[in-house]
Amino acid sequence: MATLASLQVPSIYPSLMLRRGHGYPLWLPEPISNLPPDCVRHGTQIGDLGYLADNGGFNYLFNVFKDAEDPVNLNWHSVPPGFVPLKVDPGIREELEFHDKNSVVTMSGVEQRSAGIFFKSTSSITRGAVLTLPDGAERYDCEHPGILGEYAAANAHSWYKYYNGEDQGMGIRNGTLYLVTGCDKARSWNAKRYAQSSSASTFALARVFRYRNEKQIVSGADERSHEREMTPDARPNQTIFLRGYSISVRTKSWMLRNRDVFPYQYSGLWTVLWCHCCGHS
Repeated sequence: MATLASLQVPSIYPSLMLRRGHGYPLWLPEPISNLPPDCVRHGTQIGDLGYLADNGGFNYLFNVFKDAEDPVNLNWHSVPPGFVPLKVDPGIREELEFHDKNSVVTMSGVEQRSAGIFFKSTSSITRGAVLTLPDGAERYDCEHPGILGEYAAANAHSWYKYYNGEDQGMGIRNGTLYLVTGCDKARSWNAKRYAQSSSASTFALARVFRYRNEKQIVSGADERSHEREMTPDARPNQTIFLRGYSISVRTKSWMLRNRDVFPYQYSGLWTVLWCHCCGHS
């Protein structure tokens, strides 16, 4: 039987928000502050390779479209030895008002009214996630994601080997490397997740995006937010959703048992690409 403790994990937010079809949701949308300045200013870009962290963020490594000497690739990790950038036009499609101002992204079972946002649950285990976007959000997608998929399949083994080897020793878990083919970025946001063991009840999220419970205080709730930066050159750099390829490598014996599903083979290892390319036609 599920318990409150077992539900209070970072996976609550992505597991619920994935169902909305926007891609992989990040609980930590903000770029890491000690990345190269362009990475911080612009946030996630198409062609970024990184890994999905346990804390709900995306840890950037390098961009596959940029040269090794490009400022965005001159960070403390560096590109792998023998790195050859992908020299094609990604054909980026932009939708600058994809998410309207004051829009709400949430799981099914949530009712929005003029007075606020209401959670309705008849389950003994209540789980919820809500993302609010006061300034809306922009959407960017690669028109040719398959090119990035082929590139990932050809290089996945060497990426894992380098970043988990003696020089880097990063311990990136198999399946968490991620190559970005699209993303949604916001200027401001408020995210909420909660897990509660209780009887059937209704919860309300006020217009100011603070919980109030009509029956009892919500336990197990967790909230994060980011306010819009007011500097003249500020850009939407808060990545709320990623689309792309989650990359795994498997042994030959494992892949032979599943060869009808996973076609790529390189250097005795096979590459598995799980796609979150929801934004592509």
